[in-house]
Amino acid sequence: MKKRERISATMTLLLMMTAIFFDVFQAILTFAGGIGLIANRFISLFAMLSFGFWFVMLGVSLLNTRRLAVSITTSLGEMIPFIGTLPLWTIGIAALIAMVKLEDRTGVSITHKFK
Repeated sequence: MKKRERISATMTLLLMMTAIFFDVFQAILTFAGGIGLIANRFISLFAMLSFGFWFVMLGVSLLNTRRLAVSITTSLGEMIPFIGTLPLWTIGIAALIAMVKLEDRTGVSITHKFK
């Protein structure tokens, strides 16, 4: 069986650094004043679309039960004022990367795909 690697070590680092950037930027805006409460929703929407597109470009479908649940939970959590200051993007992206790497190493899909 040929071993797959959809997310390389370099891509893992780039994904994680981007997630950390979004989390830190949103936390700074939240504590900087009222502008953060409004701007963070747009930043969250941009981050959600960016990560979604990025994973699709890597050949990772987010349309299966666990990855979709992580994506939706992360996105909705970031939209809630002050809860969005938690590192939800970093945790969510780390979870998605871990799921994909586990699937690639074992060759077994841990989730059910939607059709």
